[in-house]
Amino acid sequence: MKITIFGTRGSYPVARKEVMRYGGNTTCLFIESGQDLITIDGGTGIVKLGQSLIAREHPQTELNLFLTHPHWDHILGLPAFQPLYDERFHITIFGSDSENKTVESIFSTQYTSGNFPVHFDQLPASIRINKIDRKSRVKLSSTNVTCCQLNHPGINLGYRFESPTGIFCVLHDLAPIEANYLGFGMASEAASKPKAFETNYNAGLVDFIRDADLVLYDTCFTDEELEGKRHWGHSTATEAFKILEQHRHPPALILSHHDPNHSDAMMDAIYDAAKREGKKRNIEVLVAKELGVFKI
Repeated sequence: MKITIFGTRGSYPVARKEVMRYGGNTTCLFIESGQDLITIDGGTGIVKLGQSLIAREHPQTELNLFLTHPHWDHILGLPAFQPLYDERFHITIFGSDSENKTVESIFSTQYTSGNFPVHFDQLPASIRINKIDRKSRVKLSSTNVTCCQLNHPGINLGYRFESPTGIFCVLHDLAPIEANYLGFGMASEAASKPKAFETNYNAGLVDFIRDADLVLYDTCFTDEELEGKRHWGHSTATEAFKILEQHRHPPALILSHHDPNHSDAMMDAIYDAAKREGKKRNIEVLVAKELGVFKI
């Protein structure tokens, strides 16, 4: 399994000289797993991904796009994804209806609400939408995908990708659950027994990453920045460690979903601090950089 990072930022894209080393595009990952080509999210990073796929001498035209949730930083690049405009491509989109939108409308309204000159039904590619939810399991050619719901406003899915070569988990966006119920339906589930709900949610995350090789985790904030922003739906390296360290052999942690205000120098400091803390806990710490590659 080969994982390439095409977008590292959360919230909005940035283009300043002091952020170029880690990248300024918003969330997009690309997995090559056997015969399966898998894209995770359509932030502005997907534009460069699409260009690279089109440029291949013999492009593989069966693509799978998994959407975590429909916030702007995760879908902003979709209208400029070149394979959508190439009739050779067959693209299957996997995503959940949000609390007030269907998967179809999440995509189509970007094109049909006057925001873009091309209508969704005019795209030349063959597009199929598969609705999934927090309990879904998807079997591709050589990759099994499992879903869970994360603690973030709306309906946001985490993904576990299992292949013959290894297991990769994607957990963004999510916030600490303690007295902080952000996901659609979570507050009502927690109402009668909040502590039990929190315990079960965290235990579910621990189980979700069991035996994984790599976990890409939303570490948007430092511990200091998280104060007063827990309701924003993002996390820290410290919170990631709390989940990963509950395994006897913890997976490696990839810091990701970087705050757009974090310069390269700030990211260096965050990464160095996380590596030191990870070493104490026997957790290898890596970091997402644009066009960075991880293999398992």
